[in-house]
Amino acid sequence: MYRFIKQGKAIIQKYIFLQINITTLNRNITTKLPTGDIVNSGRYHGRVFFEIGFKSNDNIFVTVYDKGYSQLDTPLGEKWWEDVPEDIILNKFSDLERHLYRENFESGSYNVVLSPYVAGQLAHEVFGHIFEEDNRYYNENIVNQLSKEQYNQELTIVDDPQVSRGWGSLRVDDSGREQHKLSIVENGELSEQIKSGERINRLIRQDYKHNLLSRVSNTLILSGSKSVQELLWESDNGIYIENAGKCYCDPITGEIIIPVYEAYKIRGHKKVSCLNNFILYANANKILQSIHGIGSDFELNGVICGKMGQKIPVGIGAPSLLLKDIDLYL
Repeated sequence: MYRFIKQGKAIIQKYIFLQINITTLNRNITTKLPTGDIVNSGRYHGRVFFEIGFKSNDNIFVTVYDKGYSQLDTPLGEKWWEDVPEDIILNKFSDLERHLYRENFESGSYNVVLSPYVAGQLAHEVFGHIFEEDNRYYNENIVNQLSKEQYNQELTIVDDPQVSRGWGSLRVDDSGREQHKLSIVENGELSEQIKSGERINRLIRQDYKHNLLSRVSNTLILSGSKSVQELLWESDNGIYIENAGKCYCDPITGEIIIPVYEAYKIRGHKKVSCLNNFILYANANKILQSIHGIGSDFELNGVICGKMGQKIPVGIGAPSLLLKDIDLYL
């Protein structure tokens, strides 16, 4: 799945215009990280086009996907790179030097800005899985708790199976039923659809060998009114989370774990030094209460979702989010 390619060096030099020779990236680093740890990656429409990581404790590797790569492991064509805007590639590689020297920080409570990709994962794990039909009888307590709260009035969350280009889009599920949008949160409150007992009940299976399961489609946090710069301004001395690994939410208790591998200190209202890996830990109610700002930079992405041994593509979408007083652990 992950492969080093001979064309990688040429592709990087073609697009970056930096005086970087891949062989010179083998150098000592101040932070010791586990072998194979990915420290930075570039995505475009949910697809990875490069990854930077540690081949060993003192060597850097750069992997470039000349044909692109999707989490479905499907070839995307030789000209896929040409579809990625050059400024995205330039911005990603221009901060490579910061990733070679990561800083420690103390565990504690911080103001956090989530990138649209991480916020989208959060939407999927928390507001998607909790409200799947087959979890109804196990998580009544957490749903009742959420239904009593008033959150940020700009917050609206939906599960929409008919989003254009959504990884989880389809008009009819595998049981033959037509699919419709379900509102989960409206203007900072659980929607009347949820309060009246409706749940996400899109019956899907990985293939004919598997049973039907209730699965989310495209779980989206809709855009708010604030620019990213405004969110950074309101979270000075906080942390910006750019990329995270597989998030997990217990649909019964609402507990959330997000392993973060790319994050930055926010100083002077800008992203500055890169931080060591850490874990964001909270619960669904805490996350909802902590949302103080919703960006206007909505992005639609996709991930592969695993449930009871079945893996299917689903859509995730969100703008940047500002979370206040979130617990982070090294």
